[in-house]
Amino acid sequence: MYLKPKKIIFDSLIKKIKIKDIKPNQENNNQELIDQLEIDIKLNGLLCPLAINTNNILLDGHHRLTVARLLRLDKIDVCVVPKDKIKYLYDPTPEQYDELLRNNGYLKSDEKYATED
Repeated sequence: MYLKPKKIIFDSLIKKIKIKDIKPNQENNNQELIDQLEIDIKLNGLLCPLAINTNNILLDGHHRLTVARLLRLDKIDVCVVPKDKIKYLYDPTPEQYDELLRNNGYLKSDEKYATED
């Protein structure tokens, strides 16, 4: 499932972590965007931190992470988004929210958080 983030809400500190510790959860296939980001990050640096969950699974910034790896950066700025804030990234339905939580390691396959039984 892919939902485009509607906005990023940072209510925690931004910190640096090693790129090798970040676990992407989707493939990047927009080479034009990657090429544009590479030029921009070379010129301006990374202006927007990646968003990860508490298990280091990438929530937002897959193309930026790809570019950081291409540029052989060691560490990158991230914001850790806790489980109760992940829904503010995407504005999902309750079912989509439960699936987001499952996909990002917050819920087991049979658990529910946002939907009723």
